[in-house]
Amino acid sequence: MKKRLVIIFSILTLLVVIKYFISEYKITYSLDNHKIITTYKDKRYYISIDDKYNFDIYKKRGISKLKIKNIKVIESDNLECLYPEIKNVNTNPLCYYNNEYIDYNLINDEVLNEYKNIQEFESNGNFYFNNNLTKKEYIYLWNYKGFYRMNRDKLETLDLFKEGKYDNSLMYKVDNKILFPNYNQEYEFNKFYVINMLNNKMNTIESKYDISYNSYIVGNIDKKVYLFDIKESCLYEIDIKRLTIRLVGSEKLGYFKYEHDKKVSVSVTEYKNKNIVYKEKNDSNYKYEIIDNKLYKSYMEKELKLKIFEGNNIRIVGEYKDNLYFISEDKFYKYSPKELVKVFNYFELNFNENDVIYIYNQ
Repeated sequence: MKKRLVIIFSILTLLVVIKYFISEYKITYSLDNHKIITTYKDKRYYISIDDKYNFDIYKKRGISKLKIKNIKVIESDNLECLYPEIKNVNTNPLCYYNNEYIDYNLINDEVLNEYKNIQEFESNGNFYFNNNLTKKEYIYLWNYKGFYRMNRDKLETLDLFKEGKYDNSLMYKVDNKILFPNYNQEYEFNKFYVINMLNNKMNTIESKYDISYNSYIVGNIDKKVYLFDIKESCLYEIDIKRLTIRLVGSEKLGYFKYEHDKKVSVSVTEYKNKNIVYKEKNDSNYKYEIIDNKLYKSYMEKELKLKIFEGNNIRIVGEYKDNLYFISEDKFYKYSPKELVKVFNYFELNFNENDVIYIYNQ
């Protein structure tokens, strides 16, 4: 009898946890003549106001459903903003200005000054780091001979190679690990390095094959990186966890690719023409677009284009939750709905279009 009661109590507790702390929900309600729809899914709230303004919050749900308590209206010439207030949640104004949705930080109007959080810094030579990262954000910047490693705790310079390597196209990140060849070897190489972005620990992968720099990274499947040597017509599988490399495709072995998680036979021509590339899965909740030197953000739930930045030579580097990391000219920015900050400037970004910045959020 006692055992049965324990089982019943455990089942009831589990049902309560699922219902009030895990399960998805959608609610519709009115506040001050505004129609509000809140949807909770996967630790994220998406909120729509009047089907005209929208925003989201990354937060675990609690027993009670999240609701806006008050909406403050901010108005000025050609400006309308709604400022939703939610208990124990930081929010920001949602603005429509000069006939477009625009991030409040970009609007030069004193009525918004109290809400803004824009940080500036002055350039200082070739590289300058303005510490606007959290303890859980790690950034590695390739400087041709190694990396600048940036985190809230400190800035470090990691010198790895004797000569500068301007083409780092064989460098590849999987989670918190960066894989790259031994660039001290000039024409071909038989050694890879794997650096852990959390602790700077570096491991070595020895190859019994000499690999040409005339190669390209196909991508990764289940955290195994695939590299194709165009010169030698060889396909390699690199396991960065076990620190091993093996030949998996050649004229003798034949060639394959992954298609819908299954191996499919292919010709070597597809690899030689670089037609086979495994793209990273995009599970973003947002769509970012660069139009006429302007950067726009919209939500997957409803496409209301919000202008979040304006500048020259904008390039998106990565995103994490509602943080967006991007470059404009020689400056590297971090954007979130709460702030726009410059993390660093690096003069070489004006000229180098390669992937030289690697980001990991712990």
